Amino acid sequence: MLELFDDIPRNNEEPSKHNENDYDYLNKSSREIIAQARERLNNWFKNYPNEEKKELKIRFEIDFESAFFELYLYTSFKKLDFIIQIHPTVPNSNKRPDFLISKDGLEIYIEAKTVSSKSEKEKAEQRKLNQLFDEISKDNFNNKILLLEDLKLKNNTQPSAAKIKGEIHRQISTFNLEGLSRKFESGEISSAPKIIIDNEDIFLEIGLFSIKNENNNLEKNRPIGSYPFETLESGEEILKKSISKKAKRYGELDKPFIVCLNALDYETSNTFSIYNAVWGSEAITYSMDPKNRNPRRTRKPDGLFYNKRPRLKNLSGVLITKANAYYLNSVEQFLFKNPFSENELDFDKFGLQYEHLNKTQLEQKEGVKFKDLFN
Repeated sequence: MLELFDDIPRNNEEPSKHNENDYDYLNKSSREIIAQARERLNNWFKNYPNEEKKELKIRFEIDFESAFFELYLYTSFKKLDFIIQIHPTVPNSNKRPDFLISKDGLEIYIEAKTVSSKSEKEKAEQRKLNQLFDEISKDNFNNKILLLEDLKLKNNTQPSAAKIKGEIHRQISTFNLEGLSRKFESGEISSAPKIIIDNEDIFLEIGLFSIKNENNNLEKNRPIGSYPFETLESGEEILKKSISKKAKRYGELDKPFIVCLNALDYETSNTFSIYNAVWGSEAITYSMDPKNRNPRRTRKPDGLFYNKRPRLKNLSGVLITKANAYYLNSVEQFLFKNPFSENELDFDKFGLQYEHLNKTQLEQKEGVKFKDLFN
């Protein structure tokens, strides 16, 4: 019987490399938390339809996050006693959603998508940086911690890790190493000396600290202590674009339709971004009467379901989670009912906790949360 991960001896306790494929790392690591995740996924995989297993395993090897989310949803809906058809046909389209789930007279199309705050171009750039970080991490720089404070790629060329490591070593040799150690121990982060590398391919600014290697275990740790902060497209805009694209994929449908998003980073998974995306940007309104301003918290008409007019009427609702293979009992879940949907779904019969618009107020209805389905 086909299994998701190989049944092989494992003795690798190293952390994952920056550019390492998630599937490959789960398949080789002997760390306890990885072994638990691997066993869990193998058990889920056993319950997946046999005729679909080969394709799903290939997708795990190529695009772990997307394949994981589909298996997570499949397992969750199975635990809720839904009958699940994979890639059902739909009217008016030759494209197929991920699932059709049914139970007690309910039939619902499910579309799954992972979303992050990085565009494809930004992901390609990050892969270059990850390769650079992996090479830098092979050197402990004589017990130094590197704080990457600013980093810019100047072109599409992969920066030379050998040149960068050589320049880091050269500049380290010019500093007072004993003084660096004292600064680190006293917590004087702001006064850390800087290494500046500026060539035709990259600009890199690094804060430097020295630490004692009392246990002689530093070579097992990464020398990079922090990474540059990135300013990206707002999480709410990314969520709206991703959901809208999926909602429009199949045209008019004959059954209720829910788009399920797994948000992979803080920008797209924080509560503020999610509510701004779905219900409109938060705003304050007030009266022009100087004696009675009467400020009120409200939302702009720029949300997913209503943007100056009702939209995405074929969409019954949206489910947003931040699920991963390691910590299932802490997964947050947001399910929203589209108040303007023409594919009406009885969310109470659906059984999951959800929010809906009751006149002008958001109201939460109690129900099952996915995290409660997993021990």
